[in-house]
Amino acid sequence: MTKKDIGAIAQLAIGILLTASALALYWQYLRFMYELTFMSNFIAGIFFLTAGVCTLMGRRAPQVLYLCFTVLLLLVMGTCLAFSGNFSFNGAFLFLHLINPLAAAAYFTLAANMREVPLKLVPAALIMPGAYLLFALIFGAASGNYIYFFLDYGQVGIKYTVIFILAAAAGLLLISWLLWRGNRALRKGRKT
Repeated sequence: MTKKDIGAIAQLAIGILLTASALALYWQYLRFMYELTFMSNFIAGIFFLTAGVCTLMGRRAPQVLYLCFTVLLLLVMGTCLAFSGNFSFNGAFLFLHLINPLAAAAYFTLAANMREVPLKLVPAALIMPGAYLLFALIFGAASGNYIYFFLDYGQVGIKYTVIFILAAAAGLLLISWLLWRGNRALRKGRKT
């Protein structure tokens, strides 16, 4: 078995893990599929499945996407850990909130190659969380359901929500840079 085959199998396995666990839990709660937990796991799973197929075909997914999806899943994990009283780590939620983000982070660490990604692309990791934030705020304003309490500026105050968003953005940018830098350091002098 070649290194390419192992990489493809790992990506396909992670893709199946993410999509299957997201669907297994949310299938019975279709009306909550707008939550970041579902969307991040499911979309990242589709990415890993697609990347695995591409790898089998001799193509490579853009390496920056591994950073983007890892950061997105780590955001879910970090938020759930920070507000653990509000989020579950039982049953399928253990996968969605902890195991799946760690699996993506492990693949990123062991197999992604950030030496191909210039520093100027690191902020791209904030695009998906930013898009979801925009969706959540518009959805909340239109429906009265702000999905997550820390985005309900009517309940927690505009100042709290703005500080939370700015702190989260700064934290995500720092995490993105640290992941990028750490991955590059691991690959230094290594032939990939």
